[in-house]
Amino acid sequence: MPRVRHRRAATVALAALLMALGAAAPAPAEVSSSFSSSVLLVRQPPARPWSVKLRVGAQFADTDGIDVQPVLQRLVFHVPDATVNAAGVPTCSADPIVSVANSYDPCPPRLAVGAGTSDVQLRRPLGIDLHGHPQGYAYHLRLAMYVGPRTGGGRVLMIIGNGVNSPMTVIMRGLLRRDGTGGWTYDLPIPLIRDPQIGVMKVERFAMSVGDWTRAHPRRWFLEAPRTCPPTGFAFTMDALFEGVAPLSTTRRTPCELLGV
Repeated sequence: MPRVRHRRAATVALAALLMALGAAAPAPAEVSSSFSSSVLLVRQPPARPWSVKLRVGAQFADTDGIDVQPVLQRLVFHVPDATVNAAGVPTCSADPIVSVANSYDPCPPRLAVGAGTSDVQLRRPLGIDLHGHPQGYAYHLRLAMYVGPRTGGGRVLMIIGNGVNSPMTVIMRGLLRRDGTGGWTYDLPIPLIRDPQIGVMKVERFAMSVGDWTRAHPRRWFLEAPRTCPPTGFAFTMDALFEGVAPLSTTRRTPCELLGV
């Protein structure tokens, strides 16, 4: 699995202060990301586009530990041309939020066009939270993707995470749009929180599978494979944008021979 790293630069002021105190400057930490992608063939109807599922996943880490890992601010995915059957699909919309009061999904589960999981941590400098969790607590989230409203620049795709091991709700609004080269770009801002009682959310990993029957009439599969494939395979790219460091970009190539589910 490809892996990219970025070294955070210490500021001149900090270095000068450490020198003035006669202390050795610590080695700068590294934040890293890894990315995986695959396309699975679900149905192969004669003389019609093939129904597929897109699977993507990533892991994030820092050599100095979770507390100094930069906050993930957004993920941007660049994917090849494909047919996205969002027309006529019942939509769902909600405002972005991170809440530890309870776990809830404002969208009907039957409308989901994707599913997955994610592991995040809330790091709290002031100690335990309202559920009695310690300063750092890991949440395992169940993810669901829903079709949102059209906008001037594309189509909103909602991703909603619900805590499995403890109450938590994360609502994200991403924008799917054509990228000008025949493919698609999905831009997903990550909700930011800096509440002393809730903490700061650090994303450790996620895995998502996109593709299912829609509730449109007539019913259609959400993703259909492109009719052609480059000799080098399908290219998938993930850009991870962290607070205070340069973006990390990773590209994966998936062979043209699609795997069966």
